[in-house]
Formats: sequence, structure tokens, C-alpha cells
Amino acid sequence: MNPSILNVLAQTRGAALDYEGVWEARYQRWLLEPLDAETTEIASDAATFDMESLADQFDRDYVEGHLDPNERLRAQSRMAERQGDLSEAVRLRFEALPKEPGSLRSYNLTRLGMMRNAVGLKDPAIPSPGRAMAHTILAGELPSAEEMDRAGIWDIDFFMTWRLSRTTAKLMADEGRYEELLSIFDKFFNGPDDFRGKLATSYHGGLRKLVSIAPYLVIALREEGRAEEADRMIELAIAEARASERHGRIPEFAHVEAARIHAVARDRARAVRHLEQAIEGDWHLSFPQDLFPGGRDASSDSALTLLRGHPVIARFDRQLNGWRDRERPQVKAIFDVWDERIANDVYH
Repeated sequence: MNPSILNVLAQTRGAALDYEGVWEARYQRWLLEPLDAETTEIASDAATFDMESLADQFDRDYVEGHLDPNERLRAQSRMAERQGDLSEAVRLRFEALPKEPGSLRSYNLTRLGMMRNAVGLKDPAIPSPGRAMAHTILAGELPSAEEMDRAGIWDIDFFMTWRLSRTTAKLMADEGRYEELLSIFDKFFNGPDDFRGKLATSYHGGLRKLVSIAPYLVIALREEGRAEEADRMIELAIAEARASERHGRIPEFAHVEAARIHAVARDRARAVRHLEQAIEGDWHLSFPQDLFPGGRDASSDSALTLLRGHPVIARFDRQLNGWRDRERPQVKAIFDVWDERIANDVYH
């Protein structure tokens, strides 16, 4: 099969929460061109399905067989990150930075910013107001409604941009800004079914955004007296979460998202089970800042209020915060050296 078709197939299956299908498509893509840049996702996919030894084998093959030294460094960085050594992963990515072309350098600077955020550290200021606002939110700081309006981030693309919309919804619910969250939702959607329909046709994240954002919309809908819509939102999100499980394997981070929607549905047993599976799969080694921005953890998550006081929350937070506390000083030290170079566009 044509590699481009397999890329599209992986994206389409991911949007439909068919994680097993994503794995199959990317594996077939890897078989066709094992050293192509497009195939690097295969190692991350294997890791998210708790196949660490296979993930490392993919990246070792990449290190041994690729002619580009930067590609080898990024593969080594991925292996270090999966092993929990974030500071070494950061060091290796910075080592590759001086030799990269501008477009790839921009991507890797974004990736490095996410690694910094993972341990609760903030990015330096970004000149573009709209972009700076997005980075501020993704780092776990929620500006005022007036500041967000001035930055001009509110349009239909806001809800189509998965990381930004999910993080904003979480922060607003956690901070009790329910009316504000629903005013944004109501501007673009005519209730839960319309929300699902539009997400299903969106390119980035697809129906995964429904499972990610729904818990916080449910909280806001209940607080604002819209119980019927809250119940329907739960029904739709749980249907998608269970559909992804029926497809086969699901990534470790998806257990955290499933725990949230089951918790707001008041299904304590299922919520606990999903958090336990996330802990066992070392979910925190895969983009924890996406689910818990700005150094937040499960004990402060409004979607997990039902489980506060339960031992699984303490276990979950010990795992996440213990790793953050261990890695933060070393990661900060590396960024302290590089921040001035990045600001002055000097990479040597």
C-alpha cells in the first residue's frame, strides 16, 4: 500500500478513537520505509501501548541505520524520555538543534517547550500575542476573559485545536469559570449532539476531543442548571470511550481521560480502574503536561472530585509528582543555558 495512504489511514483511525487501527496503519508504514522520518511515530505508539521493549527496538534500529546524526539524536532522546530520564532527553534534543533546518528547529523548540512544561516549568515570553496566549494557557495559566478576547483566540478553530481547547476547558472548570466556558461552547454548538457531530468531522483529534473536553463541560452544565445537556454529554462521551476500548488496545493516557468521564458520571469503580491502569502503564512518561498542565495533579482535578480521598489518587499523584520533582532541577539547568541563545536565535 502507498505510504501516504497509510498516513491518512492512521490519522482517520485516530480521529475515530480506533487506537489499534492507528497502530496497525503505522506498523504497515514502518514495514515499507523503516528509516523514513514519517515512521518515527511507531516507537511512541508502541510505548503508549505498553510495549516498551519493542519501542526501544524501533529506536535502536533507527539509531543504528539512519545516516542523519540529528535523527539518531532524536531517537536517543525518545528512548531517554520513555525511561523517565527527561533531562537526558532534553539534552539530546538540544544537541541536535544547531544543525537543524529552520522548519524542523521550530518543531523541536515546540517539543522542548512541552518537555519543560511537563515538569511544571514555564516558557519565556513569546512575542506574538495570540501565540503567547496559547502558550500561557498550555502551560497551565488561564488569563482573564478580557485578555483572551484581546488576543483574538475565540473562533471555531479554538474547539478544533485539541490541546488548547481541552486545556482551557479544564482550567475554566477547575477555577469555577463555568458561565464563561459555556458562553464559548454555546457560541459554536447547538448542544451536545451538535458538538459531537462537528468534532467527528474535524481533522485534529476528532472524537478524542469529545472524551477529553466533555468532563469539564459536564461540570459547567450542571453548575449552570443544564442537567439534561450534562447527561447527554456524558452519554455521548462514554459511548466513544467504550468504543475505543472495543477496538482493542488503548494508550495509557486514554485511561486518564476515561477515568475523568466515568468520575463525572459518578461511576467510581470504573474511574478507579482506569486510573489504576494508567499508573501501571507509567502514563506519566508520555506528555503529562497535556493532561495536567502547569504542575497540576489528580487531587486538584475538578473532573476527579468523586475520587478525592481514595487511595488511587494518592498513588497517582505520588507517581507523577515524584518524577517531576526528580527531573525538574536538571531540566531547568539545561534550559537556563539555552534560553538566551534561543531568544537571540543563536544555536551554537
